[in-house]
Amino acid sequence: MKGWLNGMVYGVGKCLVWGIAILPLRWVAFLGRLMGQLAFMVDRRHRRVAVGQLAWYLKTHQREGHAIDWAREHFRRLGENYLCAIKTAHMSHQAITAHIRYSGFEIFDQE
Repeated sequence: MKGWLNGMVYGVGKCLVWGIAILPLRWVAFLGRLMGQLAFMVDRRHRRVAVGQLAWYLKTHQREGHAIDWAREHFRRLGENYLCAIKTAHMSHQAITAHIRYSGFEIFDQE
């Protein structure tokens, strides 16, 4: 790519990351789910692979399920995780702990 095009791509990416960083985490999660839904609708090739693999899994494990619904939810969660990863990378420890519930520490106290 040419130098000016690299700079433009970098600038657009930086603006997107900055936009995600200033939004509240719940909004970012919701926006990520929407982006995952959009990716599911647009990305035919990966959608077909995901649905095919889930259908195979459900058939071989004698479970009746809806592979399309599972694949759609998987894409939504991927979108949510990607955007929330960007958001949490720009959050302080105190801001993150407001959204986290710690549990299971009692198993480490056993002797």
